Amino acid sequence: MRSFARMARPSRPALLPATRGEGGRRPGGGLQRTIGNRAVRRLLRRPILQRAETDDRSCAGLKDIETDVDAEVNRQMKAARRAAGKPMDVPAFLAEVNARLGAGAVSPIERFIDKLPASKRTTVPSSLSGTKYAGVEAVNTLYGMQRFSHVVGAAAKVHSLCIGADKLGHFFNEGFQYFELASAGSTVDETEGAGRMFEILIQGLGTTGVFSNADLAANRQGLKFYQDLAATPSMTFAIADYIAPDWNEQVNPSFYGSAEANVVWANLLTGAWKGTFTGGGAKGAVPLDIALTATTGGAVTGSYEYPLTSGGKRMGTITGGTITTCVHW
Repeated sequence: MRSFARMARPSRPALLPATRGEGGRRPGGGLQRTIGNRAVRRLLRRPILQRAETDDRSCAGLKDIETDVDAEVNRQMKAARRAAGKPMDVPAFLAEVNARLGAGAVSPIERFIDKLPASKRTTVPSSLSGTKYAGVEAVNTLYGMQRFSHVVGAAAKVHSLCIGADKLGHFFNEGFQYFELASAGSTVDETEGAGRMFEILIQGLGTTGVFSNADLAANRQGLKFYQDLAATPSMTFAIADYIAPDWNEQVNPSFYGSAEANVVWANLLTGAWKGTFTGGGAKGAVPLDIALTATTGGAVTGSYEYPLTSGGKRMGTITGGTITTCVHW
């Protein structure tokens, strides 16, 4: 069952064009002029699919991997210190940390999580069945590569928060890219603008049809991590110092291309919901059960029921998003 609190004020995933901005202009052109062609060209030399998408709606039953993450990061940082030599070449050390934890289309930290026992991370089926992306391959063939590639990755509980493993990839890799830009003199707005450009183009809407605000939140914290590490190379890492609720895509919702949004919307809304409401002369909160079915065409049907103070239940049906019948039982 899902919480009715999530359902109380439903909002359809925002629809954004997958490759074009307003007026037919490709998003990001103004940004390139702002942060410099050389910086943009350097940062665009990346794999087309830099990070996986994720379904982080639930980590129920999973063991928290905060200590696993901390131990792995500190292990890799220790190795990076040895590689940087003495006296330490700090820029080389930071680049080595990025290489050991964040680099690549699927980052080492994501692969580390993928290799953990199933009790510590979700398992995404090749069909994407049961995820919010089930059926998206019909409108975006990239998702059909799930059986061969890492289009939708695992989620895990970290510091009591359910996040996609890709958020740690963003933290260590895109956070390093932010650090490079900031170190080269880019302003905060310019640096974050680069992240938004990636989400519009090669890392989001232009490929998977998803613009993830949670990815951008992880990027920002990754920048802070590398700034801390540059100031104190001997620091001990703790993910608790950086992770936040806005790394979760339910807390910090994504935007979607219109075709992908229709599928995701139907998957997210369809199912059983439980919650409470007040009013109608009832004393206190009244428990409410709703069952909904949504289609990719936007139709919503279902049923609801709640107990009456006088005894019995009130039941009704929903058609086209509107209550059409109501009976006492």
